[in-house]
Amino acid sequence: MGQNNSNIVISSGFTAILLLLVVLMSISIYTIIENNKSISDILEKQKDSEDIFNMRDAANHRALYLYYMASLKDPFEQDDIFLLFNDEAVNFINSITRLRQGTKNAEVFEDVEKIGQLANIGSKVQNEAIELIRNNKIEAAQILIRNKVTLAQDKVMTGLTTLYNKQQARLNLEISKIHTKNKATFLMISVVGGFAILLGLLIALYVYRHNHKTLLNIQQQRSIAEQANKSKSHFLANMSHEIRTPLTAIIGFSESMLDANRNPIEHHKTVKTIVRNGKHLLQLINDILDVSKIEAGQLQIERIDTDPLAVLNEVESIVGAQAREKGLHFNVNVQFPIPETFKSDPVRLKQILINLCCNAIKFTETGSVTINTNYRPQENIFSFTVIDTGIGMTEKAITKIFSAFTQADASTTRKFGGSGLGLTISRQLAKKMNGKIKCISKPNQGSQFFLELHMETNISTHLIYEHNYNEKDMVQSFNPNQTPKLSCNILLAEDSPDNQKLISMYVNRTGANITIVENGKQAIEKTLIIDFDLILMDMQMPVMDGITAVTYLRETGYDKPIIMLSANTLKSDLDHAAKIGVDEYIVKPINLNYFYQVLINYAPTQKKALEYQSNLEPPEIADGMQKLIQKFILSLPEKIKLLNTAYRSLDWGNLTTISHNLKGTGGSFGFHEITNIAEKINRLSQQKIESDLKKYVNELNNEIEKILLKHAA
Repeated sequence: MGQNNSNIVISSGFTAILLLLVVLMSISIYTIIENNKSISDILEKQKDSEDIFNMRDAANHRALYLYYMASLKDPFEQDDIFLLFNDEAVNFINSITRLRQGTKNAEVFEDVEKIGQLANIGSKVQNEAIELIRNNKIEAAQILIRNKVTLAQDKVMTGLTTLYNKQQARLNLEISKIHTKNKATFLMISVVGGFAILLGLLIALYVYRHNHKTLLNIQQQRSIAEQANKSKSHFLANMSHEIRTPLTAIIGFSESMLDANRNPIEHHKTVKTIVRNGKHLLQLINDILDVSKIEAGQLQIERIDTDPLAVLNEVESIVGAQAREKGLHFNVNVQFPIPETFKSDPVRLKQILINLCCNAIKFTETGSVTINTNYRPQENIFSFTVIDTGIGMTEKAITKIFSAFTQADASTTRKFGGSGLGLTISRQLAKKMNGKIKCISKPNQGSQFFLELHMETNISTHLIYEHNYNEKDMVQSFNPNQTPKLSCNILLAEDSPDNQKLISMYVNRTGANITIVENGKQAIEKTLIIDFDLILMDMQMPVMDGITAVTYLRETGYDKPIIMLSANTLKSDLDHAAKIGVDEYIVKPINLNYFYQVLINYAPTQKKALEYQSNLEPPEIADGMQKLIQKFILSLPEKIKLLNTAYRSLDWGNLTTISHNLKGTGGSFGFHEITNIAEKINRLSQQKIESDLKKYVNELNNEIEKILLKHAA
């Protein structure tokens, strides 16, 4: 921002200087043009003055020649002088003609006309005197010259002298104007030029100060970077310890499992230890990836309907057991009323609360960890407070705990371990979710972490006034100890032998048939001869990768579900997978609970979905599931109405959002056809492709109408 402001100031300054130079040049050019005009006028007036002078000179010479002729006796000498007398007449006529034709001054023209009239009168008298001289009447000619010619000559000479003086006065006035203009121009050029120079000096001073400030900032940033490098070096050293610790346990206990003489109890404990350390290692890696995404600006936040009680239930199910294993009480208190749902990212909200609760459990040896929840409608704020009775911390320590790669102090790291990333990630997530996290703590008195989320305004919020968040009908979750029973053919394309064995074991437990190939090319070949109900496709394989294989299958008309398996977690990978026709995306290492849930959603089961759920789980969970299914069915008319409205107006954004919602929820409640059709609509709407869209929208309308008629009967 500072650099942009600096560039604006410098650019504006140089632009101003350039404008001043343009003004300066314009003034100079204008002055030159005006001076040229004035000089042209002066030259014209000077020519007029020369003609006036020539007329006066010619009139004077004619008078002298006439006097001289009157004094001569020799006729030949008189003829010579007469020729000269006539030449001066020609000069006079030429000059007065030029004045009449060339002058642009009306006053000069009028004066010239008056002089011309006087000259005509004088010329007649002179001609009379010439006739007397040529007839040898010298005395009569001399008398005429004295009495009339001289008088007429004086009038002509007086008029010409007056006209000449006027013309000279005009010339002097024009010259004076030029001098005045030049002085004004010089003053203006001096002012503008001086201002340009001053502005240039100010810009130079600004650039110097800015560069000096930038240099200081660079030095400060270098110092910060050096400190950050120290923190990261400390972090890497800590991570080395944190990663090696679970790896040592995983490798050691895995090697011990090779002993065929181990008893079942020890074997079970060993497996639990490996799983626990594996999950711990995965959490460390996820934290590092989250920080990397946040720093790269690639972390995406959803804004979907979020059930706060469902989130609290999931948090309690995950961290409550940890607290109780440590001998701590774990409580969740809800101050009603609260919104039934609000727009947020439930996954990230759960991640923040789990981070805060796990931290509280880690630093609490005895006592309790409590989550207090309330809603402040006046401020439109949803608040979650995590309170522990742990070791607490100082004010100085509080200022450090939200910085990446740091904990309260080195002794904390040594004693309790951890990456020092959890609170950093939580604060950044809260900020992206239009919220904030703050902390109050005192040494040996426990800590309180406050998460406050600002909800969207102008949204009608339905409040609930009582609810037991522990009821199992709040969240439909799959129990990994109860394996689903499937009756289908599954194709697995996976190049890793270990992953082949692991996934085969998972699938074989369900009763489904599994065929294994090692690359995408083999997968395509198998689909040509076997009608698979579902494909599990690894993304990165030799010969042909999963992306290429899925693209080919979809382009050739394969419409059965395809599940992508990959260790890549970037949103761009998930988006690309959905774009080419992948129905679901499972991130490695595979979460067994989620894996089975995906199979339930996409693979055919032995019985109908509702019957299967009833047989699979206890009656109270089945009742809760039935309620959720009924609620979903009741919401279908509104959902399809919104989708139809978005389709008619080609509102691609809403069409993508609504179809994505139906795609994700339909199969979860046993309506797989809704998911299949909505997925096609979602794919087309993401690419803004109108062809075939009407077909799938009509199919979805028909499918929902059948569901509504069936359940209304």
